[in-house]
Amino acid sequence: MEAQVYYTRLRDAIVRSFFTLKGADSLLYDGDIYRITANTNAGKAHIYGAAFGLKSRIFSHLELKSTLNLTRGWNLSEDVPLGHIPPVFGRSSLEYRKNDWFNLILYARYAGWKLREDFSPYGEDNDEEAMLYGWPSWWTANLSAGFRLSEEMQMDVSLENIFDVFYKPYASGVSAPGRNFNLTLRYRR
Repeated sequence: MEAQVYYTRLRDAIVRSFFTLKGADSLLYDGDIYRITANTNAGKAHIYGAAFGLKSRIFSHLELKSTLNLTRGWNLSEDVPLGHIPPVFGRSSLEYRKNDWFNLILYARYAGWKLREDFSPYGEDNDEEAMLYGWPSWWTANLSAGFRLSEEMQMDVSLENIFDVFYKPYASGVSAPGRNFNLTLRYRR
């Protein structure tokens, strides 16, 4: 098992904040009104978090691995959350390995909710892409296998997002791929 905790105190942190341009706080662009924001010096901020890891051999060829990450950030000068701080996320796997010739990995990737109250008020968290209460939690089940066909040739096969879960990784604005199948052949001389 392993655990890390960290704390970083920032001076002169650059963050996005509301701004005025020639005395105006909004701008008409392509028929829509937009609030003006700019990167500015926020003064003081802090970022802190923890990361946890577990690795345990269950049987001679079977291993459990898991990681979990938690990060928080706060703009101390304006008393608001920092933007682009991800929600809790991690990965857990059961891995079967037989020498260097075969491996089978069943793993889950997951992320927790990021509630709107934890968003920066200045839009860095892509809140226009989020749901009513924020970025929802999600998890995917995945399976991969690797086969060494010879000393020079390796084949990897994977089935990702087995249950075809719809989700968007935090603040990306882009939907993640649905169920997908990958086949890779590697040749090394």
